[in-house]
Amino acid sequence: TSEISATYAESMEHLGRLDALSTLTVRQRDDVARRYGDTDNLVVIPNPVELPPVPEPRPARQAGRIVVIARLHSQKRLDLAVDAFAVLARTHPEAHLDVYGSGPEREALERQVAGHDLDDRVTFHGHVASAADELWGADVAWLTSAFEGYSLFLLEARARECPVVSFDVPYGPREQITDGVDGVLVPFGDIEALAAATAELLDAPTRLDAMRAPARAGAAAHGHE
Repeated sequence: TSEISATYAESMEHLGRLDALSTLTVRQRDDVARRYGDTDNLVVIPNPVELPPVPEPRPARQAGRIVVIARLHSQKRLDLAVDAFAVLARTHPEAHLDVYGSGPEREALERQVAGHDLDDRVTFHGHVASAADELWGADVAWLTSAFEGYSLFLLEARARECPVVSFDVPYGPREQITDGVDGVLVPFGDIEALAAATAELLDAPTRLDAMRAPARAGAAAHGHE
């Protein structure tokens, strides 16, 4: 029952005029049906990912390195990522947060980092065309968005054997991540849970490494074929 943006309103309110409306997940399709009526023109087609080859030699993973790739926009809630990292940083001096992406919130986020006295522990790299390949050298990735459609970032991270600790938001994280097997889901906005789940993985590298192959296999299941 939330407000609908003008971008979507015309399509959603005139579903009967469409040959088909493609959603990215079954949950999304079901929510459309709950709101506008269950019709026979709702189909589900998830985002695909092109599985990258494993580099040889494999890049060394930097212990405690957390990577986020996102627009610096309010939807991505990187303010929560910074606050969660501030919690994690108290107990894990090796941890470092690398953020790739540009957007209108950069200055505010940099001020927030400075307020936590974490300038040497959090790096904003801006837009980097090859940012996805940085995930080969990360220990874990974070997804802190308030909402997603399906999140290509999740697919890109998992394809590079980088487990994701993610807020459990609509849509995508729950459809991709098997909690505790190839990543971790925590309640949206719970920075303490995000920090704690990450700390548990960093403190148990064998468990973390065991998640890497299943994460890539899960991404492979979302290939074009």
